[in-house]
Amino acid sequence: PDGDKVRGMRAPALLVVVLAVVCGHLPLSAQSSDQNTPTPLRVVVAGSEPFVVQSSQSSDDSPEGLSIDIWNAVAARRGYTSTFTAAHDVEAALTAVATGQADIAVGPISITRDRAARVRFTQPYFHSVLGIAAPAAGSLLDRVSPFLTRTFMSGVVTLIAILCLVGALLWMVERRHNPDHFPPGSAGVGNGIWMALVTMTTVGYGDRVPQTVPGRVITGVWMLLSLVIASSLTAFLATALTLSQMDAPAIESADQLPGRTIATVGATTSETFARNRGARVLSFETLPEAAAALESAGADAIVFDRPMLQYLSLSNPHLGLRVSAAGYQPQNYGFALRLDDDRALAISIGILALQESGELDSIISGWLGR
Repeated sequence: PDGDKVRGMRAPALLVVVLAVVCGHLPLSAQSSDQNTPTPLRVVVAGSEPFVVQSSQSSDDSPEGLSIDIWNAVAARRGYTSTFTAAHDVEAALTAVATGQADIAVGPISITRDRAARVRFTQPYFHSVLGIAAPAAGSLLDRVSPFLTRTFMSGVVTLIAILCLVGALLWMVERRHNPDHFPPGSAGVGNGIWMALVTMTTVGYGDRVPQTVPGRVITGVWMLLSLVIASSLTAFLATALTLSQMDAPAIESADQLPGRTIATVGATTSETFARNRGARVLSFETLPEAAAALESAGADAIVFDRPMLQYLSLSNPHLGLRVSAAGYQPQNYGFALRLDDDRALAISIGILALQESGELDSIISGWLGR
């Protein structure tokens, strides 16, 4: 009977123990769940459209853009959550990361040597170049500007030097045996240059004719070279004249920047590039402000990252901007973290995974149409 009583008490006692254990573990389980919840990364964004677009349509004014979409895709792959804040410019965003006020900077942030000494960059997610955007050529100066470039002037000087050299050689070999056509002194040299010019243009007046074998050899070689020179010069002039009649930008290459007034965004690689090219630089805080300077401040062109200039031109047709085909200083965009942040490797792997899957190209095409 006593044994039956003991066995009868075991079931309630066991139930009490189980309930105590379960009840005791409920707070611990909840606490463990809270500890496993990832802390949102503090993401600071900065840059121009279409890479960063501050949306005013949503209630929380969450940013949008090409860089934001790429970051969100990477964060989804790595299991990160994010809270976004906007910085005044790229340098302010990098400073926020370097000082620990933010975990990662997202935007069109060029990877440079000086910046890499302050922050840790991920694998590049976009390749860009600097470009030049200017209104379509309209004035007489704009239309003749292709003939005022350093390259064209150097070609003209070189051609004149070759004509003088050929003329001097003809005079040296002909002056003793053909004094009527190549008299002594500067008059004979001038006749030699005249003959070289007439030969190159295929006019062939025949007023100056070599009589010696060396003179005829020099003239024959010059005739063959003149065919190449004349055809190349004709092609260049035809191309330049055609482009001057087309709806082309007033400034098409960096050779036309010296002495021109150029608008750009301050504290960027484009500002340094324009200054190094001899331009008078007007620095602004944003790209739209730089674009407004074309009218308000009399700027001749804008120098900035080419994808952003293309987006600016398409989004603002009233500006009449044309982006030149030339690109300069290839650069890569990446995300920036603190120097001691080991998540850079995981994020780089996520970027590579997006690239290999084709999702990265899909995001870029959605914003830039390429």
